[in-house]
Amino acid sequence: RLGAIISDRAAFHSRRFLYPVGFCAERMYASYRQPGQQTTYTCEVLDAGEGPEFKICVRDDTDNPIVASTPTAAWRVVEQRVQAVPPAPGD
Repeated sequence: RLGAIISDRAAFHSRRFLYPVGFCAERMYASYRQPGQQTTYTCEVLDAGEGPEFKICVRDDTDNPIVASTPTAAWRVVEQRVQAVPPAPGD
C-alpha cells in the first residue's frame, strides 16, 4: 500500500522523507524466533496524531509488534532481537 500524504503536519514530511500514513512494505530478514531461518517483516506507517508511528509486525511473532517513533528506532529493535539469538546448530 502506498498510503496517504499528510501535508498539514510537519512531522509527516521533510526535505528528505515522506511518511505516508498507511504505507506498508515487506521484507525478508533473519528470524529472531527461529535461528538460521528467515521470516517476513511488515512495516506500516501509522498516524499517531502529532507525527508518524512505525509498526513492524513479524510473521513468526505476530503477538509482539514493534512500534517506534522513527523507522530507524523500529528496525534497531529488530536488529537487537536478531543479534540476541544464539546461532543455529551447525552455523
